[in-house]
Amino acid sequence: MNEKKINAKCEVVKLLLVFAIEICIMIGTTVVVQVLETTSNKSISMLTISVVIYALLIATTLVYTSIKGEKFLPSLGFKKIKASTVFFTVLLTIVSGPMVTFANLLSQMFVPNTVLQASDDILGSNFLMSFVATAIIAPIAEEIICRGFFANRLRRYMPLLATAIVSALLFAILHLNINQAFYAFVLGIIFVYANNASGSIFTSIIMHMLTNGGNLLLLYCVSRFVSQMGGNLAELAEQGRANQSSMVTSLVFFGVLSIGSFFLSRMVINAIARNEGNFPETSEAPIQEGDVKGTTEETE
Repeated sequence: MNEKKINAKCEVVKLLLVFAIEICIMIGTTVVVQVLETTSNKSISMLTISVVIYALLIATTLVYTSIKGEKFLPSLGFKKIKASTVFFTVLLTIVSGPMVTFANLLSQMFVPNTVLQASDDILGSNFLMSFVATAIIAPIAEEIICRGFFANRLRRYMPLLATAIVSALLFAILHLNINQAFYAFVLGIIFVYANNASGSIFTSIIMHMLTNGGNLLLLYCVSRFVSQMGGNLAELAEQGRANQSSMVTSLVFFGVLSIGSFFLSRMVINAIARNEGNFPETSEAPIQEGDVKGTTEETE
């Protein structure tokens, strides 16, 4: 028993080392991009940057999986889900929204809204390319890395709640800024429980796409409206953040909504589990190594 615990701890440490390499790749790539843009006086599109960074990150997880002697795709949890589960997944995205908004507002008590401050760069000159990068490539790649690779592997050695918290923390750090880290942490926990309920990574991919796509469309519409009114979105966001009474009121409002959102989200997650026939498998206990191998062979 002690040997199993030691082996489990060693595996978790190895995964954290892989994550450290991922962070170094992200920071290194960002620095290289900045240098190239400075020296060439040309901006590199968000789509190009996203493809390069995520390709390198996924390649790192692929190398680790190969070293472990496992097949990459089966280990990620790509499993078909029912059409009715897709409906529940969309519903979960909606009902969990207040918790995400509350985390976003809470972070802005300490730091600016990173997305709004960088709205001009995010939207860029080609909205379609930005949408593809943000609402399609980023969700798929980040779910492969954070839930498919890290969460699924951590689940072998940790209870469900610990897996959700640790993998959500990694997901938050991956964003490399405090503002997004706050709500990414909340989303990360929800994504793990949703995937555990459905037994498939498709659940979190759908939720991630809806969240990113919806926020980007909202950002685009608000940005255009503010521009037509002769204002600056980043400046307006900072003015709103400086109004402490308004921020506190918003925090209290969404804090109360988050309580209901939490219980509604639990209900929808349980509905997903029942719908996919996975309800007995949503226990907190770690998944045994043998169970993982058996699942992988069945998927293949």
